[in-house]
Amino acid sequence: MNEKQKQYTIMGLAMGLPSTIIAVAVMASKLVDGGYISEGAALASVIVIVVYMFFLMIRYATKKKDTD
Repeated sequence: MNEKQKQYTIMGLAMGLPSTIIAVAVMASKLVDGGYISEGAALASVIVIVVYMFFLMIRYATKKKDTD
């Protein structure tokens, strides 16, 4: 993956982060209202997904160039 592709990937993840947070929070809220999961599980799922998105951004930013 060249430098420009890495930048586009990181930028795409960063731009998608707010909508991902909103979508996961709304879905978790619906699941809590329906009684399927607890509030703690809903909060944990939102936090895990946000942390994973940050992890992906950092991983793509620090990944070394593949040598084939």
